[in-house]
Amino acid sequence: MGKSPTTIVVVGTGIASSLLLAGLLEDRRRKIRVIVLERGRQESLSWKLANRHNVQPHGVVSELRYRDTFENLSPRKEWVFNLGFGGGSNVWWGCTPRFLPKDFKTHSHYGVGLDWPLSYGDLEPFYSKAEELMQIAGPSEHTPFKRSRPYPLPAHRLSSVDEALLKAHPDHFFALPTARASRSTPHRAACCASGVCFLCPVGAKFTVEQEMAALYQDPRVELLTGAEVSHLEINNADVTSAFVSIAGRDRRIQGDLYCLGANPIFNSAILLKSGFTHAALGRGIAEQRSIFFRARLRSLRGFDGGTSITGHHYGWYDSAARSHAAGCLIETWNVPRIALIGDPRSAFEFKAIFEDLPHSDSRVTLSAQGKPQVSYHGTTAYLRKGVEHFFATLSPLQETLGIEELLPATPEQALNALSRTEGHIIGGHAMGSNPAVSVVDKYLRYHNSQNLYLLGAGVFPTISPANPSLTVAALSLHCADHLAALL
Repeated sequence: MGKSPTTIVVVGTGIASSLLLAGLLEDRRRKIRVIVLERGRQESLSWKLANRHNVQPHGVVSELRYRDTFENLSPRKEWVFNLGFGGGSNVWWGCTPRFLPKDFKTHSHYGVGLDWPLSYGDLEPFYSKAEELMQIAGPSEHTPFKRSRPYPLPAHRLSSVDEALLKAHPDHFFALPTARASRSTPHRAACCASGVCFLCPVGAKFTVEQEMAALYQDPRVELLTGAEVSHLEINNADVTSAFVSIAGRDRRIQGDLYCLGANPIFNSAILLKSGFTHAALGRGIAEQRSIFFRARLRSLRGFDGGTSITGHHYGWYDSAARSHAAGCLIETWNVPRIALIGDPRSAFEFKAIFEDLPHSDSRVTLSAQGKPQVSYHGTTAYLRKGVEHFFATLSPLQETLGIEELLPATPEQALNALSRTEGHIIGGHAMGSNPAVSVVDKYLRYHNSQNLYLLGAGVFPTISPANPSLTVAALSLHCADHLAALL
């Protein structure tokens, strides 16, 4: 690409885009120019805390109006995201497990879903790098996945309920890895365990604004906020420019490489509006689905852990049943919300997070006016069987904790209590080795294009029970490593 700096156009400033940027800027000698286009506003942490909002309510785009940016054709299913500098890092709870090795090869192991074109081993160094950059707190000596490095920060203190689960189920129970600091760091305070993580009151949670603001001050980077990308200009699948609206004025931005890090809905919509016609583009939009359970315990007392969500139980995650029933990951919560009758401390709350199989009829399309539309096929039989399997095998958890009352109490009640959203939009431009059935390759490059890369959970060909955020970060660092070899 010559001696002049390579110009890279990046869309979005969330975890996917910011971790890509961290990888690209790592070598200070690298001659690059990065233009970052962020549709939302940038607000300081002090402003957010003072106003109890993540973005300006009356700004160009606000979190209160995100629903206006697309049409939900299946309103019983919500799709939640954050428009603003830092994207979803502004509002997430900070749970950062890795995927298990089998999550990358579900078809090979269970005969369901699709195998990824890379393995856990391919991604492991980038998981470790992401954990270091994001200062993750976790249990280095007792994890469900092999690691090459310890966690940067120690795990949070387990609750009394967690300790009982760890003692009874040591092969399945682990302290939860999290982006909530267990001790003070140069950029973050220690977690206060108050349970208001949506907008952390002490700045303990990783956000792009707190941990990675310096990236956007690098002289090689130009950040444009309030910049909505409408479409790309293409020539034989290669991108020649991006068309952007800023403060009501249209601009044409040219570069050598283009990396789309908007969420899966808008990545898909931008490509559809640009004339890309891949059969899989926009299809397979999905999420995990979760159920909150509340239990009354016979003798154990809870709510004494070191952070809002303290443990992970993998007892229903990886078994032979996964060939026909969705896997499930249990989160133990340390936030007293609605107690059952009796001593509030005898209440225990946990969340069961179920994977699902992407369905081609769950998809992003465009309205006649070019606005993104999202359709949802609905809950699959695979997920329903996962809920039924969980109830059928629940007795070890009930016996360990001495559960006297559990709500929901039946599979039918649990299915009716499924969350409307997990805030983890997945799919729409899945990765794969075969260009006929997948949109991007293992480096996140659009098949048959030399300069277009798609970031984020939209590239996932399957859905794991585990939170996707750390895998999104690791994939971006993997992509950055690939791009560095080309620069």
